Amino acid sequence: MSIDIRFAITALADGEISDTKEAERLRKKISSDAELAVEYEVQRAVKKTVRTRCAFHPCPEELKSKILNEIKRTGGKKNTTVLYPRFSVGIAAAAVILIGVFILNSLTINQNLIADQSGADNMIVQAVTNFTSIKAGKLTPQIVTADASKIQAFFNERGVQYATAIPVVHGCSLLGGVVSEDNGEKLAHHVYADPEGKLIYVFQADEAHFILKKTLAFSAELWEKLETEKVYFAERDNYSLAVFRNGRNISTIVSDQDLVTLKEELSSYYTNGVN
Repeated sequence: MSIDIRFAITALADGEISDTKEAERLRKKISSDAELAVEYEVQRAVKKTVRTRCAFHPCPEELKSKILNEIKRTGGKKNTTVLYPRFSVGIAAAAVILIGVFILNSLTINQNLIADQSGADNMIVQAVTNFTSIKAGKLTPQIVTADASKIQAFFNERGVQYATAIPVVHGCSLLGGVVSEDNGEKLAHHVYADPEGKLIYVFQADEAHFILKKTLAFSAELWEKLETEKVYFAERDNYSLAVFRNGRNISTIVSDQDLVTLKEELSSYYTNGVN
């Protein structure tokens, strides 16, 4: 996808194209191209989130540098800092993860499923929106620590009602976690960072949010794939994506690592089950 068309899609989502013929031309182009359709849905979700469900406060550059420098310095040692929320999140904020054992060689990529994900309640749309906001410095952790047990305790204290797990990720350090609220439901997220400052963002939820509460969704095709294969990978222009199902846990992971690297990192996940 060219930079020019991405800017045009962003302008269309922002309502900045006053030429009705140009706007209609773009809409037709988007409707005929799956990749452009995904980009447009993400941009619309970002605007809707910021406008109706979030009150963002920019993350100062010095804070972002401090967090990443601390990760590099400690190498994963268990130092903990609680940051009071700098934002109020309606859709989701910053990260949580898969648990379970999988055979890496059996994982397949089906890019077409990404194009089917749309709507404000879609977990992939939300995860990509959150990841974009994290990279832009609009979302910051509520707790900064490399200690997984402290993040899980933080989740429990903040009212997360479902089981969570935070496995070790080879080559990465924990950055921190966030509890967001959507329609009265508390949702858990956490983030890892590699030595180069690239992030692995994880959004984890219980299957009840999809089946009973209907607060989250996937396309029917992706849900069927997760029920049979338990995992889905895809790669876009500017991010890699993984979705896992392990028991009741559904995890969507977004990273700016390339897909090969992300698979290698995720292959080191281990657990004895969700606590």
